[in-house]
Amino acid sequence: MKPETVLQHLQHSLLFKDLDQEQLLEIVPQVTVRHVSEGAVVHRKGDKADTFYMVAIGEMELLMEGEDAITSIVGRVGPGGHFGETSLLTSKPQSLTIRALCDAVLLCLSGVFFRELMERHRIIRERIEMALAERLRISFHNQGTGVLACDISTREEIRLTDMMAINDDSIQFNDSVAGKERVLRSQCAKEIQLAIERFAGMDEPVLLTGESGTGRRLIAKQIHLQGNQAHGPYIEIDVRDYSAEELAEKLFGIKYDPFPFSQARQTGVLEQFCRGTVVLRHLERIPPSVQKKLATALATLTFTRVGGERPIALQARLIFTSSSSLEKMANEQKIIRDLSSFLEVNSFT
Repeated sequence: MKPETVLQHLQHSLLFKDLDQEQLLEIVPQVTVRHVSEGAVVHRKGDKADTFYMVAIGEMELLMEGEDAITSIVGRVGPGGHFGETSLLTSKPQSLTIRALCDAVLLCLSGVFFRELMERHRIIRERIEMALAERLRISFHNQGTGVLACDISTREEIRLTDMMAINDDSIQFNDSVAGKERVLRSQCAKEIQLAIERFAGMDEPVLLTGESGTGRRLIAKQIHLQGNQAHGPYIEIDVRDYSAEELAEKLFGIKYDPFPFSQARQTGVLEQFCRGTVVLRHLERIPPSVQKKLATALATLTFTRVGGERPIALQARLIFTSSSSLEKMANEQKIIRDLSSFLEVNSFT
């Protein structure tokens, strides 16, 4: 990349845009340009921190790696954004994995030079402090609300009888074999296991209906564990806990502001749980406006953040649960037609 092109990118960056040209020209020779292919990792959690990064072209996603190798998206950084400063300033290893969403170009500064810039330029120091303060605020917010993606339930195999109202003493389990090889001798349990296997073999949305205590949540988790998303994150959301606006923001996220780490709060569950499973409990209580956005996402396999326009690929598996049948919800106008049409084929009572 030519020096004049590097200069232009610095002029449009969040961190350096208010420096004058003479100050920017001092930085240009210190910049190393790094080309990153789609899907490539810039650094992993635990790597040594020795570089400050700015995104010139493309977009990077911030990944949190949890237990059981489960990886969750906690934010994204686009052109003009930056990352890597926290580990440099704290002298700690990288806390996140950074991966390219598409072919990207990064402008890199050594950790030593970055610290010198912080000392020489008050405006840079203030902007970094603002970014770090925002990240700290989001960290506290996440602790209170659990906004960061995580697997909220155990990944151990659970007996189907643990949560189901089945009292047939003839039911026996082969504890030495998990999941699909389990022997279920009651007709009811066999039907449930067949449904689990059928739904686990597809990625389409599923509706599980039945009265409280009939094991809908456990069936949903078993579908996840036996499906293509088994190694991804899993979450259950009780939609009754949110207003229409709050639920839309929680699921789809909101248009993000310039600070890279504020995106952790503004990234929705459907983004965070990419390649995982999202269970929405009490489908009949989902407001029509949110149902419409969900139906559009299922139809196009993309969605947009609240207030945003850029389409984001839908890569999370959706499972809905309800105490009412699909027919009853339709008759009582508690589900819109566009959404019910996706669930008619793949439902189980």
